Amino acid sequence: MRDLLEQFLKLMEMICLTICNVLLALMVVGGMVNILVRDLLGQGIVWVFQTSIIFFAWSIFFGIFVVYRRGADVSVELIVDLFSPPLQQLVRWFTCGLTILLFGTILLQAPKLISLQSIPLETIDFPRYIISLPLFFSAVLVIISSLNTAIAPLHKATSAMPHEMGDDEK
Repeated sequence: MRDLLEQFLKLMEMICLTICNVLLALMVVGGMVNILVRDLLGQGIVWVFQTSIIFFAWSIFFGIFVVYRRGADVSVELIVDLFSPPLQQLVRWFTCGLTILLFGTILLQAPKLISLQSIPLETIDFPRYIISLPLFFSAVLVIISSLNTAIAPLHKATSAMPHEMGDDEK
């Protein structure tokens, strides 16, 4: 079960990274086309700036999960590595707990944020809350990943324990 969860998280990491790269490419291409059109026609494409802002925000929100999964976030591992192994594990569990609390709070506030952001965007006719949706998606993935990280030592400990032989195995 845990291996299946790990495969799912790796797949989600790859999908989120791909989305970030595609969004970056779309921003670059959109900006280049806008510059070219502005030079040729004397007027730029109105919606390119707004979509670039949305794509930028989305790339950050999808990227949160990628950065978290790869351990590229700000960490204090250098200090934690000085602790004894049991204390290291306690600190890691505490960190997972804080991460779950933070992203859980974001998810708890999601309905309120969505209801406050129903006004359409200026140049494209989408509600403002579409900008926040990838944040909520990544928050769910970070929580799942944090739970997976927190239970990993427990899974290793139980799988390392010798199993009692049943009557049929004797």
